Amino acid sequence: MTAAGQKPDAGTYLGLARREALRGEPAAALAWAKECAAKTRSVQLRTYHPAMVGFCLAGDAAALAALYEIDGLITGPATAGGAGLDATEYEYARLLEGIAAAGSYSQLRGVLLRMQDDLNQLAPATADLVAAFFQRRPQAAAQAFAAVDAGGCPGVAAAAAGGAVAARAEAGPASTSSSAAEGEGAGGAGGGERSWQVLRSVAVERGGRCDAAGGSLRVIDLAETEWESFANAIASLARTNMGARAAEFDAFAAWYDRHGPYDILVDAANVAYYGQNREGGGFTWGQIQAMYELLTRRFPSKKVLVMVHRNRLKDPEANTSAVQAFLGRLRSCKAFNYTPPGANDDWFWLYACVKAKRRGLLVSNDLLRDHIFSLLRPKHFLKWKQRHIARYTYVHWAQADPEWDWEAPEDWAPTEEGEEEGEEEEAAAKAGEEAAKEGEGEQGEAKEGEKGEAKEEEAKEQGEGEKAEVEEPDDEGGKGGDELFVLQMPSPYTPCVQQVPESGAWMVPVSDGTWLCVRPQPA
Repeated sequence: MTAAGQKPDAGTYLGLARREALRGEPAAALAWAKECAAKTRSVQLRTYHPAMVGFCLAGDAAALAALYEIDGLITGPATAGGAGLDATEYEYARLLEGIAAAGSYSQLRGVLLRMQDDLNQLAPATADLVAAFFQRRPQAAAQAFAAVDAGGCPGVAAAAAGGAVAARAEAGPASTSSSAAEGEGAGGAGGGERSWQVLRSVAVERGGRCDAAGGSLRVIDLAETEWESFANAIASLARTNMGARAAEFDAFAAWYDRHGPYDILVDAANVAYYGQNREGGGFTWGQIQAMYELLTRRFPSKKVLVMVHRNRLKDPEANTSAVQAFLGRLRSCKAFNYTPPGANDDWFWLYACVKAKRRGLLVSNDLLRDHIFSLLRPKHFLKWKQRHIARYTYVHWAQADPEWDWEAPEDWAPTEEGEEEGEEEEAAAKAGEEAAKEGEGEQGEAKEGEKGEAKEEEAKEQGEGEKAEVEEPDDEGGKGGDELFVLQMPSPYTPCVQQVPESGAWMVPVSDGTWLCVRPQPA
């Protein structure tokens, strides 16, 4: 190609790397990947995959060192020669494979903590690689029981100092797979030494308690720097999407800065169209009002913001006295804002909710599968989606469902490091309201557009929802009363890789809906 005056592209380099990997030469495959990064300026994760597979097959310490070098080339910052990309489950699986063959417990722990931040559920094959380390390398796994200053794991060392782990497999319905796993110990750690035990398909209670692990799962939310990065990414994509009208999004952002942050964001179109796929059904303002009343009664200390498309204010129903009175109430307490014609309202309520950080909650049955969400970093969007969305359904649908759980859930709560921040934000919000007491009202009048109706149709389809399991209908936890809707609050724990602080056990969520538990055993 060079002799013909042609420059190889990324596909060519990938083919060359695959050829070397098939020859059993992972170092040569890595060399081609590095040349691709240097000469094409086009770095793709798959460019490094042939070399990673080759080093995994080698399965020795030198190969593991090469896998870490590749990891740095993928995820490291540009200043350190890296591409600054997010590792996916595939890249983490190759690291786990190398660690299971020749790594240490501290290396495994480091990768698991990174996966906690970057991934949600793992494929069964990836979870098996976690188990493989403890089963194949019991002596390396035993490093966790050393003192912290000698390389031990803080959580495990603390549990060891406190005595034997209280968890037992029979403490919870760990299924037949869990019973069989009693024989999946980490191997020859006899003679009074502590060891690890692998349990599969362990049970996790609704509140996050796992008896098999001897502790409870926690909320793992975004880090402080990630919140800012996430909000900035949303704003940037929104401006790009709106093109010449990007200033209208900036106007909303400025309005939000003056009056926010808001604890609860209501996707009004989704609520208004819910259950309306029938003759005579349509956008129903009464459902928006019913949801707002439910939220303000149940969460009187929370700030609620109802967001609706500007075109909906032209509906005949919107001009009735009842709806006008409702909108007047919302405007008076700065609880209402509309998106301009032609704008995708998803960007607006998503930005508003993310700006609220840990305290933000979106009320919507939108499954957020629109292609626009794929433009956001998965490590940010997927974790936010798990923790900050409340679903809903009709009370009478819930009453007709024998599987419905009417137990009142705990309110969503900030993580420990977020509690102080929440108090500061609350004070800032009050100060902002006083400074803006003359009020700028909702976002200024925007030019008429023609694109809003398409989004409304999408909201109508998404608003049908499915009757999901919900945890409580009203403040008293009774069966509905006069309420129209019942909420399903976010889970009180985050389904991601976690180490249980009470016992030091590792919990790994698997994509088949089960959990893998690797727990320390008493001496």
